[in-house]
Amino acid sequence: MSQFEFDFIWAIHPIFKLLENTELIIKGSPDVTVDFSTDKELVLRDKKYVWPVIEAEDGRRIDFSKISEDKGYAVKFVLSNLSTGVVTLKYSDKSEKVDIIFNKDKIKYCGLWINSKGWPEESLYKYSHIAIEPCNGITDSLEECILRNSFSTIKGRGQITWDVIFKI
Repeated sequence: MSQFEFDFIWAIHPIFKLLENTELIIKGSPDVTVDFSTDKELVLRDKKYVWPVIEAEDGRRIDFSKISEDKGYAVKFVLSNLSTGVVTLKYSDKSEKVDIIFNKDKIKYCGLWINSKGWPEESLYKYSHIAIEPCNGITDSLEECILRNSFSTIKGRGQITWDVIFKI
């Protein structure tokens, strides 16, 4: 209820189990920025890739649309310039899928946090999951988002609304 403008970033953070033969289906060829990676051959934040094949600095081409559960890496992407507001997580071996649906004009980005037993790096137990995160910022840092002009502002005494739908 402040009378002042309020700058913010927001993300929904649903985490799903990463199984063998998991697929991420994203229509079009959105831009991809790497926000975090245990693979030191991926350039963070300053380089744009095109989904789904990312070319590492050492020349490897990695298709992140098809994921296995035990690859030993963790990476967080942010997708921008989405052609639709739909990201589908498909478990091919189980014939199951989840569509995450959002208005791409209100929610301009989508984070993908893929952890294939690569994080936490210093731990004996490594997680295996994927998060699909419709969001309004290009990174997890409000300061960085302000520098990159990728945040939202609520006017004093104002409101902003949006919807995220899970179709299972």
